[in-house]
Amino acid sequence: MMVGGVFYIKECYEKTTGMIAEMFFFLSRAFFCLLKFWSLCAGTVIGNLKLRLWGCRCRGLVRCFGIPRVEMAASRQIEIGKNNIFRSSVISNPVGICHPVYLATRGAGHIRIGDDCGLSGVSIVSFSSVTIGSRVQIGANTAIVDTDFHPLDAASRAIPHATGKSAPIAIADDVFIGMNTLILKGVSIGRKSVIGAGSVVTKDIPSGVVAAGNPAHVIRKLDV
Repeated sequence: MMVGGVFYIKECYEKTTGMIAEMFFFLSRAFFCLLKFWSLCAGTVIGNLKLRLWGCRCRGLVRCFGIPRVEMAASRQIEIGKNNIFRSSVISNPVGICHPVYLATRGAGHIRIGDDCGLSGVSIVSFSSVTIGSRVQIGANTAIVDTDFHPLDAASRAIPHATGKSAPIAIADDVFIGMNTLILKGVSIGRKSVIGAGSVVTKDIPSGVVAAGNPAHVIRKLDV
């Protein structure tokens, strides 16, 4: 009888702990879904309001997970197309986002983003111009900068507020850029090309290829 009672208690304990674990999993999943939904709803409302208050020219509603950051030297220097998604919240992307989507212009800089693009924690800084086509996917924590920020010459850097060289960046339609990529000044990336994660793009990449590395180079052609 005693042995049977012990087994019965053990069975009840296992069932109870199993039910508690399942309930905890369900509640945590429900909480995460609500948090993500709130991030989308609040981010979209506040994010679009912020974009427009800063003077961005938005041709449609931007779906914002979290709130993007915007800095412009003058109004209407940033143009954003239709059906774009900006992921600025940590919970919006499982690979991890280190900071919000950040769009910044300096001087005569200009940023143009086409339609149906996705940006996850992407930083874009323009002293000249950055043009991004439609259906472009840009992975988490990628930085696109069309400037050196500071002069390469030490004597020039000693001059207060001295800036480095800048040159336009152009990213064509249907490009996929992997996470943690750095795209530098004067670069163009052709249609339907793929840039591997962690690449540093310093020179032009043709259409329909896979490119990766530091500096990025063409690895193979795609069947496009």
